Amino acid sequence: MAFSRPLDDIRVGGEVDAKCGKCKRITNHRIVSMVEGVVKRVLCLTCESEHVYHAPPTPLATPKKATGTVVKSKSVTKPKAAVKAPEREVKDSEIEEILEAEESLEFEEAKGLKANSQKETKPTKETKAKDSAKDSKEALEPKAKETRAKDSKAKETLARASRTRTKESKEVKKTPTDDGEAINRQWHEKIEAASSTEAVDYALEAIYKLDQVIKHPVFGLGVVIKVIPPGKIEVIFERFYKILVMNVGRTSKL
Repeated sequence: MAFSRPLDDIRVGGEVDAKCGKCKRITNHRIVSMVEGVVKRVLCLTCESEHVYHAPPTPLATPKKATGTVVKSKSVTKPKAAVKAPEREVKDSEIEEILEAEESLEFEEAKGLKANSQKETKPTKETKAKDSAKDSKEALEPKAKETRAKDSKAKETLARASRTRTKESKEVKKTPTDDGEAINRQWHEKIEAASSTEAVDYALEAIYKLDQVIKHPVFGLGVVIKVIPPGKIEVIFERFYKILVMNVGRTSKL
């Protein structure tokens, strides 16, 4: 039986007959990879193992019988009949030996290529000399590099100090006392404007409105100067501003 496929089916993803070492017989395979039109690796569709492609053995051709008339003559000897070579069945053990021999050959070829690659990348005497000179140069320069680094750092420090002095000279300084006094004046104005309303105790779950006077257990009297929905307020106290929370645990909104 001849194992062959149409030429247009010899492609990656196509099917081809090949020897399977696991099945130990010729089975149908799917082509996994090809190089320059030659099948390299296949997947057995019987045992689903992937391996190197091994072409099935070509059947032995049966010699044709000679045709024509033989002229009998005293001076011509009668040719002997051709001996037909008996067809021999290929055993499973022989197929396995062939597969192992081909895989061993591919391993040796790959090993040879790797050795050649390592040989090509081996550094030459010229490369070693250049590397040695480079190392020597770098060994003589650490002090110079350190000096340059120190000079650069000193220049950066001087420039930063100069920028700081320039910025300080342009800015108007404000003391904490001045800020506190301004807040205190604003607080007094807010308290006087809301003198007609009664202060309420501060509570997390409560809801407050703008200009409402609240009494905090720690910060004292304050006036709401900003409402930040959904649950925060900004309050001015006697010497500072404070962001407080409100509406905790409630679903209603202002």
